[in-house]
Amino acid sequence: MLHALLHVDQYLTTLTIYNPNNRSCLLSKNTLLGTVKYLCAKQFDDQVINPAEQHMLANLNNNNVHHIQNPLENSIKHLQDESQGQQVKIVSERYHQIFDINRPTEAKTSIYHTIKTNDYGPVNSRPHRGSWDSQQQINKHVQQMLNDKQVRESTSPWSSPALVVKNLTAPPDSWWILENLTTSSSKIRTQYQP
Repeated sequence: MLHALLHVDQYLTTLTIYNPNNRSCLLSKNTLLGTVKYLCAKQFDDQVINPAEQHMLANLNNNNVHHIQNPLENSIKHLQDESQGQQVKIVSERYHQIFDINRPTEAKTSIYHTIKTNDYGPVNSRPHRGSWDSQQQINKHVQQMLNDKQVRESTSPWSSPALVVKNLTAPPDSWWILENLTTSSSKIRTQYQP
């Protein structure tokens, strides 16, 4: 991204790189992505874009890279007032962690949930038999959710079997995880709320 403003803290920053291809691309370690230089406020006003960089930007625009746009820019382009767009950008930069969709976030709540099952005890269904490959995919996804703190280890008597199915419309190594809740759904008392 040309002419981006970065927040560098203790020599570290985060970059988001957009991949316009349909396949994944890997960057090798220590790949030079660009250079960072410090500009004070006075220099920033005068030297944001020099003539050589303006020519490079013009060539990029001529090469039809209009499909590589910031999602924020797309979502605020309907605003008529530029000051509203600037305010949205300031808020999104200030609270960038809330809008970050690169990794799952942990939901913290103090609400305690109960499942009413009438006179039935906890539902405990045996896991389905699966191939070694599907078991590896389930283990990989469960480990990823544990690492991201989306789930935690449990010794609950409740259990439902999980299945994995290859996703045919996505990249070759993509899987869907499906949970079979038919047994537990039939025993849970539905709570109607107004």
